[in-house]
Amino acid sequence: MRLNVLFALAAIGTEVLGALPHSWSPPIGSEPCVAHVESLEYPEVARAAHVDGIVSLRLKVALDGRVDSVEKLSGPEILAKEAEKNAGRWVFFWEPHVNTVEVQYEFRLTQPRSDSRVSAAVKFDLPTKVLVTAPEREINID
Repeated sequence: MRLNVLFALAAIGTEVLGALPHSWSPPIGSEPCVAHVESLEYPEVARAAHVDGIVSLRLKVALDGRVDSVEKLSGPEILAKEAEKNAGRWVFFWEPHVNTVEVQYEFRLTQPRSDSRVSAAVKFDLPTKVLVTAPEREINID
């Protein structure tokens, strides 16, 4: 039950490091366990330019569980900047056998188009996938 609550809280971006006893740790050989994530936005310039795609990143995890560095492996630069900034805020429960994690951010534009600034919908499939969707930006030239 406590583990289910942990994942639910982590998925909505709530810090939960203090919620668990210090003796708790995930099983050896399991996937990395995310303790903290934050939401992000679809870059407005990318929406206006109708750019979508997948950004692959490699995160180096420090001993305190925070992300020490973010390396872009592939993806459109206009989307990668937002993904890198977001991934740099993640925190993991540190595990001796995990010092790097590969994460994919999928940015997907949806219909119908919108001429207003609409917040992105973000879905976390932790620990390795993030889906960010937003309506295409409609540019009105009058």
